[in-house]
Amino acid sequence: MTRFFGSHRVAFEEPDLVAIQFHGRIEGHEAAALVGEVVVWARTRPYSLVLIPLDGLTNFSGEARRIFVSPVRASLPPRALAFYGGNFAQRVSFDLLARASALLGLKNRHLFHGPDEASARAWLAIMRETLAPLAAPQPRQWVDLRP
Repeated sequence: MTRFFGSHRVAFEEPDLVAIQFHGRIEGHEAAALVGEVVVWARTRPYSLVLIPLDGLTNFSGEARRIFVSPVRASLPPRALAFYGGNFAQRVSFDLLARASALLGLKNRHLFHGPDEASARAWLAIMRETLAPLAAPQPRQWVDLRP
């Protein structure tokens, strides 16, 4: 399923991948609709993988930036975000985001930046193998409490 939010595209690839393509500047109303759609989708899954090319993104409005860092995503299941491409400033911004996530101890969110889509998808495949067993329902352990 593919959805458009202004000039930005979100493709949901079953069973667990969301591919987001930004084109130009993202405004607050676009970010709110996009994030809302992804959150609804992600909450129905035990984990999610997100693929984001940075090449088409020029910048964010202040409102869009606030929406993307809002606390609603803290309640989401584990996720892995793979970014690729982008210019020098975008790569530096990604590096700062990754460092901040590590300092804040965000264990439910895993980040990666690669040079191209193939490397980003390869990392997501590894993360799928890592996250899937953690998200699988655990068998019940029955304990006999009889004397």
